[in-house]
Amino acid sequence: MSTTRQRYVSSAQWNGQYWSISCAAPPVVSTARSLARCAERQRHALSASLGIPAEQVRMEIRPVLPEAALERLNRSKELRAAAAWANHASAIEVRAAARALVDHGLSLRDIGWLLGVSFQRVHQLINS
Repeated sequence: MSTTRQRYVSSAQWNGQYWSISCAAPPVVSTARSLARCAERQRHALSASLGIPAEQVRMEIRPVLPEAALERLNRSKELRAAAAWANHASAIEVRAAARALVDHGLSLRDIGWLLGVSFQRVHQLINS
């Protein structure tokens, strides 16, 4: 028996009460109350329709959303990525600043005050 997993792409459209999930090939339709359940529900529907174990069905769900919502969603993902990068860059600079201030002879308490962190955190920063 083959254990190869077949990949199927289905679209999910909200109708006001539930998600209608449909696959073009093979033509299989199912429903779910939440997007989180769409893949599981469609996997079982495809499994039953094709006569194969659900474990062999790999699902990709593509929600059908209004264009304006998609644009906002994509923009939010871009901003999250930019924020993560900025947070990482900031952490590097804070460590470098703490080390530079130690080299300048400032106390851990003074450095903590300048950075807005505790002196214990300054100790962690300069030793990381």
